[in-house]
Amino acid sequence: MPARAAAVTCADVKKCNKGSRISGNTVTPGEDPTSGVFFTSQINSVASIITGNQDVNLRGDGMRMTGSNNITPLSPFAPYLPADTIDCDPGLMTLANNGGPTQTMALPAGSRAIDKGPVAPFPRFQSDQRGPQFARKVGAATDVGAYEAQSNDRIFYNGFNP
Repeated sequence: MPARAAAVTCADVKKCNKGSRISGNTVTPGEDPTSGVFFTSQINSVASIITGNQDVNLRGDGMRMTGSNNITPLSPFAPYLPADTIDCDPGLMTLANNGGPTQTMALPAGSRAIDKGPVAPFPRFQSDQRGPQFARKVGAATDVGAYEAQSNDRIFYNGFNP
């Protein structure tokens, strides 16, 4: 059997993925083609985007994913995913400096991920991945993934100099 190369491998039923983006992962030829999430026991995923990986975004070896408000291509795993999983391209933008300490993939206007997460932010996550200056909930609900589209336009996140 080829080596596992998934970005996330879950073998513990207690695993929970909240407000994450798993995208843009690749595999080395000869490895297992799962480049997104591979789970061997039940996994709980809430408000996460799992898409845009090289080969297989998601595979569960017959195990089910629980949770809600996720975006991932359904076929052929629809029977193993929560009923409200959204099958679409969320239109993630290129990994870039959108403010904060880490690069993020912004959601463009019109993205299906905007306001499709839980109505209330997770208690431990009152801001998005970029930090406290970026509210976790701006519209009617949180956005799916690690990035929250903000209502104000920002041109310079870190001042005028890089």
